[in-house]
Amino acid sequence: LVDQLTEQTDSPPLRLVPVVGGQFLLAKMAGLPPDEETSLASSTPQEDLAAQLSELQAELCQRLDGLANKLSTVEARCTAIGDKMLSLTTMLQTPSPAASCSGTSSSDARTSVSVCVPSPAGGTVDDYPNGSWLGNPEDPEMHVRVPISPSDLEMVNRTCNTPEKMALTLLDFLFDREVQASSNISGTGRHGKRQLDPLRIFAIKCHLVHHFTITDQDWHRIKQNIDSKCRTAFRRKNRGMSLAVKAFRDRVTTLR
Repeated sequence: LVDQLTEQTDSPPLRLVPVVGGQFLLAKMAGLPPDEETSLASSTPQEDLAAQLSELQAELCQRLDGLANKLSTVEARCTAIGDKMLSLTTMLQTPSPAASCSGTSSSDARTSVSVCVPSPAGGTVDDYPNGSWLGNPEDPEMHVRVPISPSDLEMVNRTCNTPEKMALTLLDFLFDREVQASSNISGTGRHGKRQLDPLRIFAIKCHLVHHFTITDQDWHRIKQNIDSKCRTAFRRKNRGMSLAVKAFRDRVTTLR
């Protein structure tokens, strides 16, 4: 028994050795330099275990830092791909220069300014004698007659200092909340929604182009805001909430 204990005492110490694939191997450390053997012999099991755990922690931290760097690279690439997809989507939705308004030069077509497609029927004064023109009043192909009184339109032009606010305000003038709750811009969706009058949506776009010189990317974002407002009206209607717009509650429509 004494011989066995002596043999166990003289055996090399066990240590965790890192190997490939993030694995660690428990091995006997034989053939160490004399100074390391003396250090191991003089250390207690607790100190030896603490040293091994410290090495293990350092190894894990190093590997986690490497993974974090790789994830950052992947995130940057995904962001770049998303930006390219948005750019391609905008290009596909942008009318070609040949279909754009007449008089637009090729150099103008390459700029970031959105170009309105001429409307086949922009409305007439006879349609809304007490209404107004949305868009460029000097260009017959870039304005639409709508049932908004001149005083209301002047108020909109004066108080709406961003294209988003102006678009949503004009939406309330041109479409009541019942129509908004049952419609959207595309006329598609699982709830069987109808399409908002394309001519009036075109009128909103022309007015924003005339006042703010919005880009096609701006218009894409504004259309998403319009659809979001329609979804809000849809949810309010389903919950039995009032659809009345505070600013329009006491307003009597006499333009239609």
